[in-house]
Amino acid sequence: PTIRRSLGYQTSGSPRNTHNTKQAVKTSVDDSKVSTFGLNFLQMYANDPKAREVWKPYLDALPTPESDFSPTPDFYDDADIGLLEFPRLVNAANDRKAEITALASKIGMDVDELRFATWLTTSRSFLITIAAAIDPNAPLDDLGRAIAPPTNEQQKVRVLVPFIDMTNHSSDQPNAKLTLLDPEKDDAWFALEATRPIAKGKEITIAYGSGIESSVELLMNYGFTPYTNKIDEFMLTKGGSKGEHGSVEGGLSGWKTSLEQDEKILAGCVGDPVLETIMRFRIQMKKSYV
Repeated sequence: PTIRRSLGYQTSGSPRNTHNTKQAVKTSVDDSKVSTFGLNFLQMYANDPKAREVWKPYLDALPTPESDFSPTPDFYDDADIGLLEFPRLVNAANDRKAEITALASKIGMDVDELRFATWLTTSRSFLITIAAAIDPNAPLDDLGRAIAPPTNEQQKVRVLVPFIDMTNHSSDQPNAKLTLLDPEKDDAWFALEATRPIAKGKEITIAYGSGIESSVELLMNYGFTPYTNKIDEFMLTKGGSKGEHGSVEGGLSGWKTSLEQDEKILAGCVGDPVLETIMRFRIQMKKSYV
C-alpha cells in the first residue's frame, strides 16, 4: 500500500482506519530531548535524497517554514515568553529554546532549520510503546532467528503516521484514538479507532499527547490553547508552580492583569497571532481557577 492509503475524516459507525507500521516515519530514539526529534527527521528523511524520494508524497504534504502554521513558544522572543507569565510554561519554553540552540551550535546546523523540524515532529508525532529491540549481537538459531531470552522490556518511540497526523484535537470530547494493532509484528498496523459511535458527517477527533494534556503542554508542543480543557482545573487544584500564580497557592493574585483586562487585550489582537495565542492561554488559565 502507498502512504496515502487509509485515512478518512468523515464516517459513520465505529471504523478502524489503518496504516502499516512500515509507513510510519520513526523520528527519535531519545524521548528526553525534543530537538533530537527534529534532527533525526532532517538527517533520516527530509535531507536524505533516497528517503526523500520514498516519502515524497507525505513530505510534500507537510507544512513548510513559509506556510501558515501555529508556532509553539520555541519561536517566541524573550518578551513574548515573558508575557505567558505561567512559571512552568515560561521555564519550559526557555529550556527548549536553549536546547535547540545548543544542539544546532554543536553540530553546525542552522538553528532556524532545526527549530522548525523540532516543531514539525513534536506537533505531529505520536508516542507509542513497543517491545524493546532484540540485541543485534544475540546468537542465531538454524533458521537465522535471534535467540534471545523472553523480556517484558518496552521502549517508547515517536513516529509520524502519514495523514492520520492530520486529525484534530479535542480536550474534553475526543471520539477516537490511535491504536497499534499487533505491535509485535513487523507488519503491524496503526488504527484510528472510534471510542464511541460517531454520527455520519461528524468530525473525528483525538486527544493529543498523553490524552490528558493541560493547556501548558498543548501550547508548548502544539502551539494552541483549547477553548475549554477540564485538565487545567485539575492541574490548578492539585499543583502547578508552587507558591506562584499557576498553583492553588498563588491563584489569580499572582498575575499582573485581571481576566477582564486580558479579554480586552485579546479583542485588540487582530493581526498579531502570537499575542492572540498568549492571551488565549492566559484567559484559559484564569478561567480555570474559578
